Amino acid sequence: YINYFIAHQEIKSILDIGCGDGSFTKEINIPNDTFYHGIDILSLNINKCKNLFKYKRLFYLMIYNN
Repeated sequence: YINYFIAHQEIKSILDIGCGDGSFTKEINIPNDTFYHGIDILSLNINKCKNLFKYKRLFYLMIYNN
C-alpha cells in the first residue's frame, strides 16, 4: 500500500523518524524526484543506513548524542 500511496499522491519528501536499521527503506520504492530523510538516535543505525543506501536523495541524521 505505501508504494501505491507514494506513487499516486506524488509524494516528494518522506520523513522516517526512528528509521532504525533501514528496514522500512528496503520496503519502499523511492521515486527519483523524492527526498527521503531518516532520523534515529543510534549512530550504529545511521552508519548502517548510510552504507546500505547510497542514493543522492537519501539522508540520515542522528538526533541525540551523549
